[in-house]
Amino acid sequence: MAKLTLKNLSHIALNVSDIERSSCFYKNVLGLKIIFEINLQNNLGFSTGFITPAGVMIELIQITGMEVKVQENTSTIAFSVDSLEEAKMALQSIDIEIKNEMEFSGVRMFFISDPDGHNVEIAQFPCGIYSAAEMHEH
Repeated sequence: MAKLTLKNLSHIALNVSDIERSSCFYKNVLGLKIIFEINLQNNLGFSTGFITPAGVMIELIQITGMEVKVQENTSTIAFSVDSLEEAKMALQSIDIEIKNEMEFSGVRMFFISDPDGHNVEIAQFPCGIYSAAEMHEH
């Protein structure tokens, strides 16, 4: 049997109901840089790409006429920070609701929601680690 050989994580795509509102969240709240904004062919909708500090792209897609229904707690995009307390204060200062603060194996985290209800995890890892992959490699 042939083996699939993956090279990298290309991007994460999220369907959104309002591309402008969601773009403001990912740009202004999470601080991600926009790398493209396009109208999709045949009036299909709109797409905006953001780059994360790790070099992974998050693509927001608004399809014309499509209703977006995000089921609660079905998927999560997770970001790491140096200080969970500073992240929490920054988000609360712009009225972002902090949910489900917890700690597992030394990783402290909380969750917020984007405008369509996609889960966004903000985590602080121990010992100068910045990702779950790094933590499990040690």
